[in-house]
Amino acid sequence: MNISKKVLIPVLVFVILSLTAVISVTLNYNKSNENFVNENAQNIEESVDDEVILYKDNSADLAVDFSDIKNLIDNSEIVAIVKINSETGMNYNPVKEEYVPVYTTGTMKVEKVLLNSSNKKIEENQELEYVRLGGKIEYSKYLEGLRETEREKLEQNMYAQTKMTTEQIAKKLVRDMYINDIEVESNKEYLVFLKYTNDYNKYNILGFEYGLREYDSKTMKIKNNETKEFENMEDIVNKVNQFSNIK
Repeated sequence: MNISKKVLIPVLVFVILSLTAVISVTLNYNKSNENFVNENAQNIEESVDDEVILYKDNSADLAVDFSDIKNLIDNSEIVAIVKINSETGMNYNPVKEEYVPVYTTGTMKVEKVLLNSSNKKIEENQELEYVRLGGKIEYSKYLEGLRETEREKLEQNMYAQTKMTTEQIAKKLVRDMYINDIEVESNKEYLVFLKYTNDYNKYNILGFEYGLREYDSKTMKIKNNETKEFENMEDIVNKVNQFSNIK
């Protein structure tokens, strides 16, 4: 079984979707798209995506502890159950006309509003546009967001590890995610914590794996992304009501 090589990149500091974070990065090359093992990312499922040629694992030192639901609620304007209609990975912000860290964007349908402290009316069945840090993006588009020296170095490393040219892997994917975070999936229902961001003119799904939790409409339970167990939605609703009253 082939073990992926790792290239460590120095720690960078930048603003991410209105959250300041210190980011450290590990790159894992999928050499042959077969028998790939990512030693570093616990969040990758057992069945590795054959379309992904590069796994980029980030860790973030955030100013806010989102594992505490009170902090999530304090930083959110809307808490809701939604259904994801679409998801697309991007690294370019058309509002500010600049390249940014990889994010996922798309639309979601509101199914139930648990909290709305914003000045915007949000109704059931309303469609909202969202953004969320991390996601999958075509390798060729990922390269466009890099500085020339970074792009040249990555292309050299990719060829050394995979023996494939940039043209051969242009349509392959880069999975740029945060350790322990989960991917947004179309046609799934989630509990989400949202805050509108003028940087993208969309709703930001906050809190990494804590702010995006799968919802099972049959059992009315919410998935805990740490334990992988489903919890009673009533417990979450009680906490939302409790902490929203003291915001």
